[in-house]
Amino acid sequence: MNEEQRKILEMLADGKITAEEADRLLSALEGEVPDEVGSAPQETTSGTAEPGTSADSAPARESSLLERILAMVGAGARYEETLDQELDASGVSLIDAETGNGAITYEGVTQDKVTVHVKKVVRAPTDEAAEAFAQQVQVHIEREGDTIRIRKEHPRPSWGTQVGISYEIHGPKDVAVKLRTSNGKAKVSRVTGAADVVTSNGKVELLDVSGRVIAHTSNGAIEARLETLQDRGEFATSNGAIDLTIQRSDAPINATTSNGAIDVTVFQGSAPITATTSNGAITVTLPVGFAGQLDAATTNGRVQADLPVEVVTSGRTHLLGHIGEGGEALVKLRTANGGIRVHQIQ
Repeated sequence: MNEEQRKILEMLADGKITAEEADRLLSALEGEVPDEVGSAPQETTSGTAEPGTSADSAPARESSLLERILAMVGAGARYEETLDQELDASGVSLIDAETGNGAITYEGVTQDKVTVHVKKVVRAPTDEAAEAFAQQVQVHIEREGDTIRIRKEHPRPSWGTQVGISYEIHGPKDVAVKLRTSNGKAKVSRVTGAADVVTSNGKVELLDVSGRVIAHTSNGAIEARLETLQDRGEFATSNGAIDLTIQRSDAPINATTSNGAIDVTVFQGSAPITATTSNGAITVTLPVGFAGQLDAATTNGRVQADLPVEVVTSGRTHLLGHIGEGGEALVKLRTANGGIRVHQIQ
């Protein structure tokens, strides 16, 4: 057993790769190129190459292919670099940060400055390749009027190279925060301004936030612990649960997921609530004295209301009626597969 084979088996034993991936790697070492990996076209030249010097020799192809596959499964070289920058926050009203692959967090603190901690991680087939690409990764942290913008810039990674750039930001509490990332968690905490947070693959978390909230993710849960919701509250994910606890809501709440449960608790306020999921249960807990309309329906499940409701129409899978003294605030709940339960704060 050679060194490369031993390394593959160690990765399999450590759970870093699957048995299928290990088989592909071992096959690559034996000169069998897996169809799903592919290989670059080889140039054909006339003449005869000297033994051991051919550019497309089997050992060279195997080594290159192995390095690339190792990088794909996270077992290649890794290079990490950090950057810290501080800016004056006097007069700043918006923090606007965007990255491609990595987490972003913003925490409001009592200070008149903004501090940004950047972590760059590059994975590549070799140490030299990882470090070389990291030198091309730039993060621009600039102030434009009343806005601080954070942006990343780098060439398109070559095949087998992966780049991750994450931000940890601390700044004033009384600002609006806009965060964008493609793959990674996004979190905002202790902010009294609006929060606009979007990620494609990762959890969105909002803690001690007041103001307007927009939270979107494609694959991940959404968790929010809000002091006051003002103007608008929009929470949407394709695959993941939504868990909202709001001390006071003066704005409509709209929670939507395709696959996941939805749990909404509001302690004060009489704003309308809309919760929609395709696969998952819905639980809503309303303030004492809430007055409005209830429209709840499921396809496969049961609707239950543990609070005073003047029923207009009802059945096992639907309930339409007036909550408390009635009113204009509509609580509209829909799921295809799951139960619905409406409570009142005790």
